[in-house]
Amino acid sequence: MVNQSGNILISLLLFSCLIANLIKPSEGAYYGYNQNLQDLVDNEDLIGGYEAGILSQKSLQEIGNLRDDNSAWEPEFPRLTEDSDWLKHDFLNNLGQVAGISSHKNDTLYIFHRGNHIWDHRTFDLNEHYKHIGNGPIPNDTVVVVDTKTGKVIKSWGANKFYLPHGISLDKEGNIWLTDVALQQVFRFKKDDLDKPDLILGQPFQPGHDFHHFCLPTDVAVASSGLVYISDGYCNRRILIVSPSGTVLDEIGIKDNLFIPHSLVLLEEENLICVADRENRRILCYTAGLDDRSRPGILTFNVNHPRLNRVFAVDHVGDVLFALSVPDDESQSEGVTLDLATERIIDTWKPASGFGQPHDITVSLDKKSLFVSDIDPKSPKIYKFNM
Repeated sequence: MVNQSGNILISLLLFSCLIANLIKPSEGAYYGYNQNLQDLVDNEDLIGGYEAGILSQKSLQEIGNLRDDNSAWEPEFPRLTEDSDWLKHDFLNNLGQVAGISSHKNDTLYIFHRGNHIWDHRTFDLNEHYKHIGNGPIPNDTVVVVDTKTGKVIKSWGANKFYLPHGISLDKEGNIWLTDVALQQVFRFKKDDLDKPDLILGQPFQPGHDFHHFCLPTDVAVASSGLVYISDGYCNRRILIVSPSGTVLDEIGIKDNLFIPHSLVLLEEENLICVADRENRRILCYTAGLDDRSRPGILTFNVNHPRLNRVFAVDHVGDVLFALSVPDDESQSEGVTLDLATERIIDTWKPASGFGQPHDITVSLDKKSLFVSDIDPKSPKIYKFNM
């Protein structure tokens, strides 16, 4: 009996050592990601069903701490359900292509739309110059601010200022940042002076590759410190870091072959700036340089999940990312929810009618709602999902 117990104990010890070696990260594992772990990732019995992906060292440590009993283990994360009542609001019928949306305080949603202008294969020449300058700017108010609880339009502005809107963001002061791909510029409007921008970056209608030009800039993210990140863009492959006064401080992502950096999200608590690398079908997260511990631009997470298609937009709640995954057949588009720590897709979602051409995404400040803009003329322009 003693010998049998001893043999069982020895077997358990050997099994424990085997498991410990399997989940131990390699000696060269960098803080952000470790690409030599595919065997571990594929072994669903060991990691509780996590899907294939690149796992960070932090994630491996968390996996190692999973309970080894037979009970189900699942972290908490937001579930999304479509708010069908939202589609009844009349203001949706008065919008052109909604290129950008951004949530702000007091249940407000800022909308940047294209009025009667559209973007198609005839819009730019081979050198990325806008071909329809002679048609003039959009005559409609291109920025519309809506109360998301009532659907009432609070205010609108921006007529005769823009040619082809793309991205919209708000900083902590309530200032509005806008990108116009036709103008090749980025604008900041003070919240109490919407007649003219107080900061303009880039040269009108002039694409370029230096620090004084953009090439179809797409999005802006602003830290609480005032540091600005600009994704640039359709024909540049970089993220610019800019001071509050407009001085370019650095460019990051150059070595990673970005292919249309289309959307940005800043995770300040994690010191990360994440970009939707659209045509490469991935999300890259870099150190944002918001503290003294690390320089900006260190690649920390590379979310390159096999289910991700072209990633048009990304936002977050904590370390949970929400992204728009758009295949070539855009009718099959879906939203995905990702756990950044494990790079696992934990949910997918779409409206009952399906998306048309989903383009941008924003999470409300109270973390109770998520909005998706859609540039398909046959779609409702903006969808709302409840968390």
